[in-house]
Order: sequence, then C-alpha cells, then structure tokens
Amino acid sequence: MFPQYSNFYQPRNDHEPGFVYLLIAKGYHGIIPGLLLKRCKIGLSRNPEARVKQIASFEGSQPPCDIAILETIYVQDMKNVEGKLHKKFKSSSVKLKKSREWFDLWVWQIWLIYFWMKVYQVKN
Repeated sequence: MFPQYSNFYQPRNDHEPGFVYLLIAKGYHGIIPGLLLKRCKIGLSRNPEARVKQIASFEGSQPPCDIAILETIYVQDMKNVEGKLHKKFKSSSVKLKKSREWFDLWVWQIWLIYFWMKVYQVKN
C-alpha cells in the first residue's frame, strides 16, 4: 500500500533461533513474602539482558519492582518454545493490563520450568 515505507518496517519473526528466558520479580510478593510463591515472566528475546533493562525501565512496568534473570536457553524456534511453556503453566498466569506473560509460581513450579527449559534447549 505504501511502498516508500517498505524499507523502514520489517515484520518481526519470532519463529527463529534466539533465547527463551525466565525472569523473577525480586521481593515482589508471595506467601511468606516471596519465599513460596514468586512472580515470574516467561518470554523470548534475541538479547535477554537488553530485554530486562527494557522491562525494568518501562514506565508503568508490571510488576513495578526489580527484575532478575533466573534462566535463559537458546532454542531454534523462540515463539514455539515460549508458547509451550506458557501453555504448561497457564493455570498460574496473572492477568495484567500490559502483559500476559507473568505467572505466580510456587517454588516447585519454578524447578519444573528449569526442567522443561533444559528439554527444549538446543544442545551444542
């Protein structure tokens, strides 16, 4: 429709190699504050460290707290692996205004995510 702008916009393809990450909202909330139930984010990025900075600096960030990377894995299809993890932990999903990728997870569920991330990780 606007060929003069085709050089500026490149559609993003998340079905390519990159990283899937597990972030934690440090000291956010939980039963026995933050010890048993933790707020975590499962997401994808080509650069997880830059993504954490972007999330942390976003005004109105949800949740508004410090964020740390718990785990990252390199995969062949970021969107596919992220979708599988979201589906497995859908029952723990938190409905936020600006994101659907946050989960309230029990400690045992976090260990289960570590397990699944290792299963999906590209082996060198």
